[in-house]
Amino acid sequence: MSIHLGDGATPLSPSKKYDRCNLMNRLLLSICIPTYNRATFLGECLESLARLDTGYWGDVEVIVSDNASTDNTVEVVDRYRQSIPIRYFRNESNIGGERNFFAAASHGSAEHVWVFGDDDIFEEAAIVSALKHIRLGYDLIVLNYSTWSLEMDAKLNSRGLARTKPSTYDDPNAVLASLGSHLGYISCIIVRKEMYLSVPPEEYEQFVQYGFSHLYAIYCGIRPGCRAVCLPDPVFKNRADNCLIFTGESANSNWITYFITGTALVFETLGRNGYSSLAVLRAKNQVLRDFVTRKILTGMNDISRPSLARLMFRYYRWNWRFWTICLPALLIPKRFLSFARDLYLATRQHVHSYRRT
Repeated sequence: MSIHLGDGATPLSPSKKYDRCNLMNRLLLSICIPTYNRATFLGECLESLARLDTGYWGDVEVIVSDNASTDNTVEVVDRYRQSIPIRYFRNESNIGGERNFFAAASHGSAEHVWVFGDDDIFEEAAIVSALKHIRLGYDLIVLNYSTWSLEMDAKLNSRGLARTKPSTYDDPNAVLASLGSHLGYISCIIVRKEMYLSVPPEEYEQFVQYGFSHLYAIYCGIRPGCRAVCLPDPVFKNRADNCLIFTGESANSNWITYFITGTALVFETLGRNGYSSLAVLRAKNQVLRDFVTRKILTGMNDISRPSLARLMFRYYRWNWRFWTICLPALLIPKRFLSFARDLYLATRQHVHSYRRT
């Protein structure tokens, strides 16, 4: 598929706060924000950048890739041109959210790109940590985050990644086994641009319908000897409950497509492309542990649970969590499921409390 990436950068207005010519010669990081018809959220995201110390703009640029928005996105971007080194691109037509991730990254001028959600919020610690670890020579940096309500007025989870210590890796299999689908969340991933864009569009296109072309591209870009780090301290705010595909009547079926089928297909393809079978198995186990088990125990009452069990057998039959937790939860009567759910939630709370001590 041919992707039109945009009609070029809108010229920057002069600003006394940074020297654009000097900036282009020594950039360390391109913050690439794909957006479509979310001007309000984008404004909050850019406002969080505008509050940062202007000293960062000698090393950082901001890319906004507008996926043919019909709202006032352009006016929002214009509002911040004087305080942020923004380069604005607009696709001639909507190329889809997944493809716009790659479009945004392709416009970056720095060696490292950070594709960041237009609805998430930067904290100063995020920029500090990003630049520190880029200077330390890391090719892939995974940042942690806190999760907040849609209005950003209530914290729902203090750690998106259940990590309390930094983890470093120099082997692709170790990254896959440890982090699995967590590399699919754009806002927490900083990566060398050449790694991210190493996969041709015709290859990652097969995963666009599952929402994980980004995940596939990241893992394909990791090579033996690459330096990767996963950091435990939350440094930005993730906005929850704003993904429309996971709301309404089709919410559960879409969720199954993404998190049960999509991730499994990505991992299995990676296995055929050189990743070890053990790493693939552990990556699937991560999905079951962090996403699927909780979803099955706490909801999904409007789907055919036997059909879901058959689907999961296809992809997860070699994972012990499928047999010991997921399959029983899908097949036992609902009154027993309610008991199992309460036990599961109590156990998770106990484990989280233990980790914090």
